[in-house]
Amino acid sequence: MVAEATLWNDDAVEVRMNLAPLAGPSLALQILDAHGSPLLLPPPPVPGGEPSWATLSPGQSEGFRFTGFVPSWTAPGRYRVRLRYLYRPPSPQPGDWTGELVSEWAEFAVRT
Repeated sequence: MVAEATLWNDDAVEVRMNLAPLAGPSLALQILDAHGSPLLLPPPPVPGGEPSWATLSPGQSEGFRFTGFVPSWTAPGRYRVRLRYLYRPPSPQPGDWTGELVSEWAEFAVRT
């Protein structure tokens, strides 16, 4: 199972995005079962070093790929997933994009 997402800058000014919230599926993906309960994912990668950043000019995009994001213990059934980017630092720098972005939901099924 692979999830792909693309962030586009549809604003008229350049923005800088912290990529740490997209470092792993447990940080970037929101997965719900058919009853609306969250699917618990393994913990995110251990932070280390300086966070990476992407500077997006107007109209520019950055793509992300999450391979094997469904844990092996996931019960058979129907699920939906979406990208959720959340970045609200205590003191953002000028040009840093802050806030929350979510994608449309995508459905998938896990079979035995």
